[in-house]
Amino acid sequence: MEEVREKRKKWYDKNAIKREFQQGDAVLVLSLNQPHMLAPQWKGPGKIEKRLSETNYVVTFDGNQEGNKVYHINMLKPYHRIHELLNSVLVDTEEITQSSELEEDFPY
Repeated sequence: MEEVREKRKKWYDKNAIKREFQQGDAVLVLSLNQPHMLAPQWKGPGKIEKRLSETNYVVTFDGNQEGNKVYHINMLKPYHRIHELLNSVLVDTEEITQSSELEEDFPY
């Protein structure tokens, strides 16, 4: 029995990913009230308030009156902010007046 347990643990741990969050980290939480099981929806970002155990964390959301909730680590994933790229286009007034350069004849 012990031998089988060790084999199963080794097989499970082979693909398991060790995750850990610190207090103040931004996370996304898997939403349980989803219309389709195969279309997961993530809620957030939330903030880790406290670590209760190795697998349970207290998460708070901005504007949530329900207060803090406890989530298992399997329902959390790290939130990474994507920095928005601002493209600025400088247009010279001389280019605007020369409309012949902007217009091209395309056959329809």
